[in-house]
Amino acid sequence: TDIVFDGDPGELYSEESAPKPVNEYGRLKAAMDEFLQSRAAPPHSVILRPTNILGPKAPFGDSGGTKFLQWLDARLRSEEAVKLFVDEFRNYVWVEDLVDIVLKLIADFAIGGGRALPAQLLHCGGPV
Repeated sequence: TDIVFDGDPGELYSEESAPKPVNEYGRLKAAMDEFLQSRAAPPHSVILRPTNILGPKAPFGDSGGTKFLQWLDARLRSEEAVKLFVDEFRNYVWVEDLVDIVLKLIADFAIGGGRALPAQLLHCGGPV
């Protein structure tokens, strides 16, 4: 998630970028990342920071909540006026691509054969 950063428009964030959260949610996420990375003893962690996850609408039930793009699509289809940010750029990753990434990470972790692999922090975004 990008919520661990402050959104500085002049900075491209990488896995080496220091977190600069601007709210409690971001501070808690950054603290958990730091905790998981600091663990000296196995099992180590792979921390995956996906951006906005995009996928098909759930085929079952209505949870009552919506994702941003589903909300936007509904507003545009109803021709309602929509106010959006003009200074924010978002990046989306397709849920099936994210599943492939997680499966690959699991396979790579298993290949370690019980060796103590170092903790990893990975950003996962879609195409730009």
